[in-house]
Amino acid sequence: MEACGRLFKDNVKLYVYPMHATAFKHYLELGHPNPPEGKSIDRLAYEDPNMKDILITADNLQLKPGIRHLYLYLKENNYIEAMQGIDISRLNIFSRDVLKLIQENKPGWKKRS
Repeated sequence: MEACGRLFKDNVKLYVYPMHATAFKHYLELGHPNPPEGKSIDRLAYEDPNMKDILITADNLQLKPGIRHLYLYLKENNYIEAMQGIDISRLNIFSRDVLKLIQENKPGWKKRS
């Protein structure tokens, strides 16, 4: 809690860029092999291939109960804001994939960014 207080004390704002549910699934698979629990958009991304068109945003992000209230407090007090005017054609670019291509010195990473 102290870290959050320090982070947001000087008018810091967190702008949240949306992602497709399938990209979120890909992100979780890279770092978290256990799928999310319960009924939520991120859980549905594991179960329903038709979820690729669903965007997870700052407005519909579903969190675990332990941090949900903190997130809602920060959002309601305008410390967290959803990005507006996004380029949906760029949502298929995954920064970790591009970084891996760069690290492995593979051509084609510029095409993905």
